[in-house]
Parts: sequence; structure tokens; C-alpha cells
Amino acid sequence: MASATIRNARVLGLDKKLDSVAVGKIANLVVLNDNPLKTVEAYNNIDQVILQGKVYGREAFVVN
Repeated sequence: MASATIRNARVLGLDKKLDSVAVGKIANLVVLNDNPLKTVEAYNNIDQVILQGKVYGREAFVVN
């Protein structure tokens, strides 16, 4: 997890804004219903996306 978050933010010089979930930092998260370490299919079961502090439910990303 650190390789995908904290370390990348440091390398890009963005660790003051992006390296963790905390008040005052930019929140960009994907919330999954399943464990992606157990199955890659977990990425097909997204519950929410939090993008720049705004929460989007799965229905916001459904394409008809």
C-alpha cells in the first residue's frame, strides 16, 4: 500500500497534500466491496469513489 501512496507522493513532491488520509489533504480513494489481494475481480465491484473530497456511489459510474 505504501508503494502506491506515500512513496509515490514523496517522489512527486506531493507528500504534504496526498500521502495519507487526513483533514486538509486531497482525498482520492476507491472503496471496493471485495479484497483485491484475493481476487482481481474485486475491481469490478467498486462501492464508492472519493475524488477530491466528493463521494460518488457506484451508480454515478454506470454506463447504459
